[in-house]
Amino acid sequence: MLKEARLNIFIEKNNYNIQKIQQMEIKTLKEIEELHILKPHDQLQKNEKKMYLFSNIIDFEILTDINQIYEDLSWSQTFKTLYTQNYEKQSYIEYVYAGNTHSLASNSTGKLFIWGWNDYNQLGKGKNYPQEMHFLKENIIQTGCLKNTTAVLDGEGNFQFWGENNGKIEGKEIKKFEFSNKDERIYLLSKKGELFQLKMKNLQIENIFKDQKIIKSVCCGYNFTLILCQRGLVYSKGENKYGELGQGDNLIREKICLIEFLKQEKIDQISSGFKHSACKSSLGKIFTWGLGINGQLGHGDFENQVFPKKICFNQKILQISCGLKCTILLSEGNLFWFGSNQQLKNNNFPIKYQFDKVYIYIQKIYSIQYYLLIQDSVFNQSKFQIVRIFCSWSKSISIICVTIANCGQYLQIKQNQRKKIIQLLNEQWNEFNINSINPPYIKQVSNFISEKNMKLKEI
Repeated sequence: MLKEARLNIFIEKNNYNIQKIQQMEIKTLKEIEELHILKPHDQLQKNEKKMYLFSNIIDFEILTDINQIYEDLSWSQTFKTLYTQNYEKQSYIEYVYAGNTHSLASNSTGKLFIWGWNDYNQLGKGKNYPQEMHFLKENIIQTGCLKNTTAVLDGEGNFQFWGENNGKIEGKEIKKFEFSNKDERIYLLSKKGELFQLKMKNLQIENIFKDQKIIKSVCCGYNFTLILCQRGLVYSKGENKYGELGQGDNLIREKICLIEFLKQEKIDQISSGFKHSACKSSLGKIFTWGLGINGQLGHGDFENQVFPKKICFNQKILQISCGLKCTILLSEGNLFWFGSNQQLKNNNFPIKYQFDKVYIYIQKIYSIQYYLLIQDSVFNQSKFQIVRIFCSWSKSISIICVTIANCGQYLQIKQNQRKKIIQLLNEQWNEFNINSINPPYIKQVSNFISEKNMKLKEI
């Protein structure tokens, strides 16, 4: 009786919908308290007069025992605390990255928080719970975790890393970096479209293409690389056991090779998972190839594909993103995914992600429960619009996130106009660097987006 009374008081105090609670079959105080992780973004903050962006994890999968890495609290409990603290300061978490032995998160002001192991000083001066990196004075636009190294890119185009390896690359006007989880290959893409490969141990930097090709994007799977040039051609390099290079065979490529199959398509996006790849053409065609055993290619089977194969799917796609063993597609207002993750189990054709439920993700590892609860019960697609997908995965954790625009008082804008704003935001973000913490300055939409996420003038 006492526990039931405490439960009723807690529900009444926090204005929970009792019917929803009953529907969710949550019957203990502890489980209700786990739900109360943050205030939902169902109302604009009082001083917010424009759309603002925030990010949410929609899938979280633990791949190995991480008890020793995150000793004091579970990963999800640590993240929930960090998320709440930043929410209360209205500096929302915008980017999350999970490495092998440490993780990081960045908020809308560019502040960086790191936690996990610190055996190589990869946390800087931090500890195994989130610590703000005060020594980073620059405006940070992208962050990432290598094996035992932390890397950041600042607004001046300088690339800096510390941990097992330490160094800084200046004067190259870098706008984006990518790296392989296997051998710590790092690629740096400049604003001019130059693609460099960096060797961290000796700080040697080499221009990949000698013929002055203008490169638009680069992405890395576990042990292979895809490169997209400005003309829409796709190149690949690396291991090829499952056809992940898209070259029509299973032969390793030591040198960069053009994917001949895609020559007739003008490709504008590329993405890679653990052992599979995807791309999108300017006409909206989606191609996937590589390992298909988990359904991550979306062709209705579990076969590997050595050639890029078009997905039969009649939706206008804005963005593609490959997770560890899955693929995610963002259309106008909807999210589709296929493959395997914490929620999907070998789905081999695109299915719609359901935002109208409160999901409880539970992973049992050595008898310890890890919870990550995402409050989607207040999700209203006329008010909340997804503008970006981003994934990170390592040997220990896999994460899928979305960035959402809270349209708030801009609901009165005509639906077509709001759709154009969201579409342009996603398009320009992809063009610049989809893994940047905040979107680039976009003149056409800058008057609608909060200054927390987009400055009023180009820097």
